[in-house]
Amino acid sequence: MIKIEKLFSCNNFSTLEKNILTYIVNNIGTCTSLSVRSLAKATYTSPSTIIRLSKKLGYSGYIELIYSIRSKVCAPSSKNLITDLQNRQIFTTTSPDAIDRFIEYIEYGNLFIFSTGFSDIIGDYIYKKLLVIGKKCLKTD
Repeated sequence: MIKIEKLFSCNNFSTLEKNILTYIVNNIGTCTSLSVRSLAKATYTSPSTIIRLSKKLGYSGYIELIYSIRSKVCAPSSKNLITDLQNRQIFTTTSPDAIDRFIEYIEYGNLFIFSTGFSDIIGDYIYKKLLVIGKKCLKTD
């Protein structure tokens, strides 16, 4: 169960607003295809209440709110990255233990990524991927 207060910097939600946000978080898969009227009907509120909640949270409207919540709730986990690395789905190497050492560095330490030229694209990808899953890392070129 995800705490609504951790998703947004605003913490002064009414009970109705918490119910709307909880419904969205728990049903994010279906909410991306719902209209604001359909969501209002499902949460026993009005479309204007949902629009006001979106504006209160700093979004331009309902759709932006839904996609923001989806990106926060459905963020990739470090387990997926580690599994992809172990299955050699992201990259391969000629050194047999290089990927295992890299996984160990990801799990237990801070990473410093140095890349230049064409490898900067890959370094930048790895850097952003690690930041998204919450790992500490630095990058320079």
